[in-house]
Amino acid sequence: MKNILLFAFVLISSLTFAQDKKSLEERAQAVYKATTNSSGDYAAVAEYTYPKVFDIVPKETLIEVMNSVLNSPEVKIQMLDIKPDFSYGAIKKIDDAYYCLIDHNLGMKMIFTQDIPSEQGEMIKEQIKAAMETENVVFNDDENSFTIKQKAQMLAISDSHTDYDWYFINLGDEGSEKFIGMLFNDKVREEVGF
Repeated sequence: MKNILLFAFVLISSLTFAQDKKSLEERAQAVYKATTNSSGDYAAVAEYTYPKVFDIVPKETLIEVMNSVLNSPEVKIQMLDIKPDFSYGAIKKIDDAYYCLIDHNLGMKMIFTQDIPSEQGEMIKEQIKAAMETENVVFNDDENSFTIKQKAQMLAISDSHTDYDWYFINLGDEGSEKFIGMLFNDKVREEVGF
């Protein structure tokens, strides 16, 4: 009898974990699709953002900032729909929350409104490489644009604030680093590894 109960517990735990991993994968794909197919609809992207972020910055403000950054008078940034090639870290339970680091491919095109001479384009290309920590930057002289592909990382969170659905925060940019320190204690940052 004891072995049957142990087997049932292990089976239920395995099924719950598999379902949780599946929901994580589905939500990660959905947020990636919203990001690459936003066409200016940054509200769709905000719907997948970890809700506690909006305790720091109101959702409407975040959407406005995203819109102004990606559609400035000087440069328009288009997110490219490339294969994300997700790589999921371990799902870690800390206190009553679950966390997972997800690495993925990210592509974008920066289209400048002012003409950039070829020699200046090469200089800007090197600056973009350094700033975005990638070697995969191409200057498109004909389009007056740069195509950038890089590895990116996001943090998936499932907790009582999300009704235990998965929500996300992009890691590695200035804005997210500020949120991380305000939202997560040292224990979480250390154990998850961000």
